[in-house]
Amino acid sequence: MLFASRYPSLQGTCFCFFSPVLQALINFYRMHIDYVARKPKDLSKINLKDYEELLWWSYILRVPPERIIATIEDVGSSAEVVKQALKQKQL
Repeated sequence: MLFASRYPSLQGTCFCFFSPVLQALINFYRMHIDYVARKPKDLSKINLKDYEELLWWSYILRVPPERIIATIEDVGSSAEVVKQALKQKQL
């Protein structure tokens, strides 16, 4: 209860002591993802030459960058086609 009283924004989001700490770390990462991976200007194509954009697509599609690169080599750089190909591979 002492931890929850210090951080009122985290009240009601946890059932044990460690989950508010983990939730705070997750929220911090989500807020600062733009510093790690820059959102591309053109969302219709995936640019392999810009590593920051590749990291952003990796975060959005929830796959490692290596799988995105392999998929682009197979189907091309169109973002919609890559998304569909990754969904088919996951099934």
